[in-house]
Amino acid sequence: MKNIYSALSLIFIVIGTLLLGSILNEQVVAKILSFGYLGPVTFLFLILYSTVAFVLAIMSKKMKYKALLLVLSTILLLFSIIFTFVGAFAFQSP
Repeated sequence: MKNIYSALSLIFIVIGTLLLGSILNEQVVAKILSFGYLGPVTFLFLILYSTVAFVLAIMSKKMKYKALLLVLSTILLLFSIIFTFVGAFAFQSP
């Protein structure tokens, strides 16, 4: 059962990475992965996907890939929080 957590964590890491890459480029995939919403809601989905990946990586079976899943999901979570912070506070009109 815990092997499923590892696979799901990897899937959510890939989804979050695709969403992050799509936000920075053409936003075609971002519209699909955020169920048709664009804008600030997309960052909410990015944080959601990376948080789910992190939780599933913690719950996964102790094997050689668990550390890699934890590192990747932590990096994705940090990037999503940083981009959300920058998007929410740095681009406000003076």
